[in-house]
Amino acid sequence: MLLPRSRGARRLALAASALALCAAAGPGAAYAADTSAPSTPRLSGTAAAGKVALNWTASWDNIRLSDYGVWRNRRSTTSWQEMGRFTGTTFTDTSVTAGDTYTYVVRARDTSNNWSPASNEVTVSVPTATSPTPTPTPTPSPTATPSPTPTPTPAPSTGPVGMPGTWTLRFADEFSSGLDTSKWNVGWFGTGVTKAPNGAEWACMDPANVRVANGELQLSLASRQQSCGGTTQPYSGGLVNTNGKFEFSYGAYEVRAWLPGTGGVMANWPAIWADGQNWPTDGEIDVMEGLGGQACWHFHYTGGGPGGCASGTYFGGWHTFAANWEPGAITYYYDGVQVGRLTSGITSAPEYLILANSTGQWGGPTLTPATMRVDYVRVWRR
Repeated sequence: MLLPRSRGARRLALAASALALCAAAGPGAAYAADTSAPSTPRLSGTAAAGKVALNWTASWDNIRLSDYGVWRNRRSTTSWQEMGRFTGTTFTDTSVTAGDTYTYVVRARDTSNNWSPASNEVTVSVPTATSPTPTPTPTPSPTATPSPTPTPTPAPSTGPVGMPGTWTLRFADEFSSGLDTSKWNVGWFGTGVTKAPNGAEWACMDPANVRVANGELQLSLASRQQSCGGTTQPYSGGLVNTNGKFEFSYGAYEVRAWLPGTGGVMANWPAIWADGQNWPTDGEIDVMEGLGGQACWHFHYTGGGPGGCASGTYFGGWHTFAANWEPGAITYYYDGVQVGRLTSGITSAPEYLILANSTGQWGGPTLTPATMRVDYVRVWRR
């Protein structure tokens, strides 16, 4: 996600095009005006009684994204109306009339006031409410209320899923009771409500969004404005890390998690990763990072941040995400199947574990309230 403390912005690789422009100009040269438009968002929407719910994919910009504009065309008026500007990727229109039809588009804007092309048009009809015919209410027979049962945790095997061989378990948390503070810190370099690791995130990290219940760690994301790190953010997320309590060099880092989705893609900006004390020199292992609605894997070091995104659906159910860190190579496994392998710039310095549920510029569509659920975290060594 981002280097610790205040050691600079993490997303150097994602801003490579902007840096390349500056480097090409040479030392002391004047910066050219930014004329590159953000990428075009993809819009989807649904209508229900009294409202239309819209969500769109996050856009990318070479400098910095500012906000999104939403426009509406009502069939009965045939004219376009701007509905507002939004920093998130969702909007619910409640100023609709039952039985009428509406068409929507969205455009992204960057901080230089460059606008993206309009998205695809989404046309929906608002249903007309009907009064159901009353029927007699039967008297229910008494039934026993079932007790909630936690999601079953697979018993620790002899090694990480999909990686045969002889393994030794070095770290494990099955979250069978409250958060074990001998293993975990809450938040990002501080106490109370802290800033998020990445400057492109739209959330503060709040301890109130971290809890252990029903045999799982729950990291929540809420639409709640908070102040942190000298800024005010529209959302409130959750983060835990093992900095100062557990680090590892080489081995398999494995997490079983349930991640939320919306509109057929992964929602928000969840992350399962590890970081060293000196970023990027010590490296950063992104086991799973929800980027643009996909489950992605990367390794960041002084030479860049190579990686990719896995095909398939990794939200709305339980999945295992793992990275096997070896001298000179990191291999990534989702549900025990290899999805990627990197051999460039692999470091050896110890790294600590980080789990976070956030939202922001590089994540998928924002969905709140939403919870990232973690069944277990394990680190193995051959």
